[in-house]
Amino acid sequence: MTEKTTHIYGIKDPFTNKFVYVGKSNYPDLRYVQHNEEWHKFSRNFNRGKWWDSVVARGGVPVLVILDTMSQDESVWKPAEQYWIKYFRDLNHPLFNKANGGQDSSYEGNGWKPYVFSGQFDGKLEFN
Repeated sequence: MTEKTTHIYGIKDPFTNKFVYVGKSNYPDLRYVQHNEEWHKFSRNFNRGKWWDSVVARGGVPVLVILDTMSQDESVWKPAEQYWIKYFRDLNHPLFNKANGGQDSSYEGNGWKPYVFSGQFDGKLEFN
């Protein structure tokens, strides 16, 4: 029997080559599409959406990068996700992640504040 795998992925700014998000998914391509929809839908209220829209407005596309592939076992992927989030924070990448990794997305109790987008956004983007 083949072991089921999951992936630690990052979303990277195509202009700065800095990572802005690290996550875990069994289907990272699908999750990337979900991020696009979620972040754009709430772009006026959340910094990550404003960032996504600003990349598109400049003619770019946020880049999906598979950082690691491993067993779906929580004892394996949780520390890996934590490692990659810490790794990019230590390199001063402007991550939007609220958690340190290994928790569900509602976790906000670690005291770390996510990056605040400071770019220009005029709200006039249209998506086909």
